[in-house]
Amino acid sequence: MKDILVILTGGTIGSCIKNGSIDIDNSSKCMIVEKYKELYEKELKCTKPDHTARNNDSDTDVTDRFEVRESFSILSENSTVSYLNALLTEVANIDQSKYNGIIITHGSDTIPYTSALLGSVLKGRLEIPLVVVGTMLPLGVPGSDGVYNFASGVGIIDTFICNKNSDNKEFAEMLKDVFVVDGGDIYGSVVHRGVEVTEADTLNDVYGIYGDEEFGFLYFNKTNVMFLDGDNPMEWMDNTYFGNEDFYLELNSDHVNTCEPNVSEEIFEQVFKGEKKLGDNVLYLKQVPGFNYDCINISNLKAVLLYGYHCGTFCVEGDGTDLSKFIKRCNEANVTVYLASSKHEKAGEYGSTTKLKSTEFIQLYDLSPEAAYVNVLLNEAE
Repeated sequence: MKDILVILTGGTIGSCIKNGSIDIDNSSKCMIVEKYKELYEKELKCTKPDHTARNNDSDTDVTDRFEVRESFSILSENSTVSYLNALLTEVANIDQSKYNGIIITHGSDTIPYTSALLGSVLKGRLEIPLVVVGTMLPLGVPGSDGVYNFASGVGIIDTFICNKNSDNKEFAEMLKDVFVVDGGDIYGSVVHRGVEVTEADTLNDVYGIYGDEEFGFLYFNKTNVMFLDGDNPMEWMDNTYFGNEDFYLELNSDHVNTCEPNVSEEIFEQVFKGEKKLGDNVLYLKQVPGFNYDCINISNLKAVLLYGYHCGTFCVEGDGTDLSKFIKRCNEANVTVYLASSKHEKAGEYGSTTKLKSTEFIQLYDLSPEAAYVNVLLNEAE
């Protein structure tokens, strides 16, 4: 039974190094599945979960459970709104009743944008887990985390299988979401909610998290489990295994859901059904000291997203640096302005914020830069 759908989109996880250059390798599109089989047989050394309807014959090829499709094959830095629309269409048309989970392989550069989009649009529309996996180095290169991240994706799906018909149905319901796994090694991987992931830094190649708390951890071995609650392991832990009780998904008790969408349910439904496509001609700007807005040509723009400082503030003084004047220019040209990201709960407003009230803009709340950008694309869908 092919119970896991794997969708390939390219990226480093679908690339190789040739003459010192990392690029898409179309000759080995299914290498991730082959590498998973190798890891499964040589290092994980586990059996298939008895909780599933799959054949538990030890001679069965572990890759038989994967149905592999290719949506497109690009380096993710070349992603555009057209590619995002194509992937959304692909996912929306999946018959989820045929599978226990979905894994999307994706380039690491733009995973935060794609996962924020999928996590937003698919909220309440998933009956199975969807895991987006990438790698910081091509498969086969020493130090690559790709196959471990992929194995963690399988682990999340099998954890869902083990719990959906058990006394832990509430836990299984939590797994009907979009996740990103990161930093995989022989011990396991970090698990994030897709909408909360932010871009990795160039020094450590580790994703950030809006709110600074991981969703949890997927461990490949019982001895690797580090309980976040100190000496009080969660009661459901014994039921979240697959294989020979060697795989555990542990929730972070300090995690709180963040990056809740600032988009209407009507728009989500229209985008999911394909009645609307993500908006285009959206300009994203980050507030920095001395930014001269007079340099920005707003002709042909549909919308502008301005992301402020951590208090949601912007500069409102100076020639060219006064945001209020730029917003008024956009208002006159019928360019929609979005400001992000303000806090819903705050002690009071700064004087700079008060000055902006003389202009027209849409305020976005409690969103990462990546999630804010995706929210604008959705709000501008047509």
